[in-house]
Amino acid sequence: MPLKILLNYNLADRFDINGRRYKINSINTNLKTGKSQIELLNDLTVYSNSIDNVQVQGQGALGSLYYKSFIGDVRNLIVGDIMYDDKELKTFANATNYTQAGSNNDVTRYCESSFVMNMVIGSNGVITSLSCTFVP
Repeated sequence: MPLKILLNYNLADRFDINGRRYKINSINTNLKTGKSQIELLNDLTVYSNSIDNVQVQGQGALGSLYYKSFIGDVRNLIVGDIMYDDKELKTFANATNYTQAGSNNDVTRYCESSFVMNMVIGSNGVITSLSCTFVP
């Protein structure tokens, strides 16, 4: 294990490997060789990602919707995924039409620039339609 990681980790840290999150259970390091044996446990804690600059279609202030982080990048969202109003993922997003436009953040922007995202959310926060519309 690289020395900079070995000197700075603690047992509360998490490792993300191939899109999965792990808790450190133990690390044993041979200081002569620098080789480490790591025992990792699956981290079953649910984390959230956000899609920002979202508003109810044609109304109100911009806000954010949240989804489970194992989905990955915002562009991985598909029909059937569940959206939430809070980052704790406890309150389903309201059933209505949402739009996203003008977001410059590649991490939280669903469509490419010059496009508007249209998302329809049904009961229990489930995405029932998701598309990008070109805006000239």
